[in-house]
Amino acid sequence: ASGSGLDPSNSTFCKTMALAGDTEQNPPAGLNKPFRSIQADNGDIIVVDKDNGRIQRCPLAGACFTVAPVGNMTLNQPRAVQLDQAGRYVIADFSGVKRCDATSCVHLGPAPTFP
Repeated sequence: ASGSGLDPSNSTFCKTMALAGDTEQNPPAGLNKPFRSIQADNGDIIVVDKDNGRIQRCPLAGACFTVAPVGNMTLNQPRAVQLDQAGRYVIADFSGVKRCDATSCVHLGPAPTFP
C-alpha cells in the first residue's frame, strides 16, 4: 500500500482545501467532518470526507474532486483510505472494506473495528 499520513508540522504538506466554490462537486460542496488524510506519491492530498460519504483527491495545483464512491456504490461514513500498489483506493467504512478505481468499487470484506 502507498500513501503516507500527513505531518502537519511540515508546511510543505499543507494545503487549504476550500471546496465551496468548486463547480465539479455534487452537493453538498465543501468538506463535512474530514476524518483522515494521506498524501499520494505525487503529492496529491486524499481526504476522507466522512459525513459527505466520499473520498476527495486534492492536487497540489487545482481543484479537489471526488474519487469515491463511483458507480452505484455508496460509502457509509468512511474512516480510512489507502492506495494499493495499482493506485486504487482501499476504503474502510461502517459497511466494510472496498476497493475503488476510476469506474467501479468492489466490496472486499467486512468492516473493521473502529476506535
